[in-house]
Amino acid sequence: GASVTDISAGLPNRYPRDIAVNPNNDNELFTVFSGFGSGHVFYSSNAGQTWMDISGTLPDVPFHSILFYSQVLIAGSDLGVFYSSDTGTVWQHAGNGVPDALQVFDLFYSPADQNLVAFTHGRGVYKTPIAPFLTGIKKATDSSANFELQYDAISKLLSVSNTFHEAVWIK
Repeated sequence: GASVTDISAGLPNRYPRDIAVNPNNDNELFTVFSGFGSGHVFYSSNAGQTWMDISGTLPDVPFHSILFYSQVLIAGSDLGVFYSSDTGTVWQHAGNGVPDALQVFDLFYSPADQNLVAFTHGRGVYKTPIAPFLTGIKKATDSSANFELQYDAISKLLSVSNTFHEAVWIK
């Protein structure tokens, strides 16, 4: 049978919400925790044998999601999306098409259109180009980068809109 190894030493006694693995080095793990009072984002370079708090300049709010893409960490929290290009030493609030003070419960990278997709708690789904996160640009300058997605479970319609374009797809 398979064996399970406890790798929680050094992590807070709170609910872990998400984990990300570096696709180029499976020893590098990142995890986020909900709750208040101590670190929220943790990093392991040795497959979880030891953990380091890399919350750095992040606010003391619950974090729900973590995405590692092209050497950039992107984390979803109760105050929106934050990102770091230096493994958590300095974090920046994203903006970039995702409203402030929005609970972001999941993050997804869409390689088809190179967008970051943020799934929120009760405020819809947002997507924005991932390029500004990779280049260190804090705010998107193209207002057409701000999209809102809405899904109607009864009609099974998914609508995508921004200030310039609107499209509707049937699932």
